[in-house]
Amino acid sequence: MARKCRAPPSARQKSHRRPGTFCARLRVSFLMAPMTVQAPVEQAPDALDPDTFRAAQRGDEAACRALYRKHASRVRAFVVRLLGAATSGSRAEELVQDTFLRVFRALPRFQLDGPASLSTWIFSIAYRVAVSELRRTRVTPSVSRSQHIALVSDERTDDVVRQRELYRRLTRALDDLSPQQRAAFLLRDYHQQSYQAIAATLDIEIGTVRSRLHRARAAIRHALQEVDDDSQ
Repeated sequence: MARKCRAPPSARQKSHRRPGTFCARLRVSFLMAPMTVQAPVEQAPDALDPDTFRAAQRGDEAACRALYRKHASRVRAFVVRLLGAATSGSRAEELVQDTFLRVFRALPRFQLDGPASLSTWIFSIAYRVAVSELRRTRVTPSVSRSQHIALVSDERTDDVVRQRELYRRLTRALDDLSPQQRAAFLLRDYHQQSYQAIAATLDIEIGTVRSRLHRARAAIRHALQEVDDDSQ
């Protein structure tokens, strides 16, 4: 008899490197980020094997593990960056686990031919969990400026200094965004989601998605321009 789904299994996170769509300097900042998550995450296809998906809906543990392995790293990346270092790594992992517990509880009601894709639906649950945490703790996400930033050993000293300042400015710009703007930005420029998918995830209109992205990108561009101006 198949074992039933329990709490999501722990899994080693894998980083996925893919050229970003925002700008080269922003990609550099993600690569330098002193966090578990690194480069923009490639958007994995939704589809599980139909039999596996139906088994997961029935609560089969092996099938649930397959679904978890397919989506967990992307959900973790989203939650960690949305919450920032103000939430500990262990707490962020608890929130990821909570997300998938909710996913598994609601999975029998999910329709593959419905308006939202499976990944969009999972992201929407993760977003609600993360926003609830932000409201509960009333903290401003920020990355500790004292954390070590791994650097390539053959970089010139002036390049290292500039990249450190670039990362500091970009992090501060992301910190200053509202959680709603930060979520739209991460889903579009980090997770490569479509405007339609972001609208479904955040339960907003596409026009609102565009507005939030415009404000977020303007803040990031301003941070980048400040670094350029200071280096001249």
